[in-house]
Amino acid sequence: MLQRVFLCNIKKSLRKIIDKDKSCNTRSVYLSTKALKHVYDRHVYDKNTPEDFAIILENITNILKYPDKLFKNLVAKRGDILFVKEINQRLYYCSIEIAMGETGQSIEIVSLTITGEKYLKKFTLLWSWRTATPPS
Repeated sequence: MLQRVFLCNIKKSLRKIIDKDKSCNTRSVYLSTKALKHVYDRHVYDKNTPEDFAIILENITNILKYPDKLFKNLVAKRGDILFVKEINQRLYYCSIEIAMGETGQSIEIVSLTITGEKYLKKFTLLWSWRTATPPS
């Protein structure tokens, strides 16, 4: 059975940045069992990196609440926005999708993984902690 749980609220200023690119009137982020299984399978079975899976689980809310950068996702990929954060000198991203459900709009986690600067060059930067006013 597919279940989803409320994870956290993103900061108002981050929601406003997202809203400029993709209509977003909510700050509530949810994680489904399907998305969690996807992350688990990717890191534990496919890549055999359970330590990355543990780091991701410990830092999901930090990635969402205090990202270093926001990117617009590629049209061909699922998800709308990438939240990127450096943790232990490695880049992790959380791909989110703005979804419309029975109870209104929500932010759904699509994927979480480790990445690199080279991969991120394909995406459009929407916001960076280094060049912007910190989110409130």
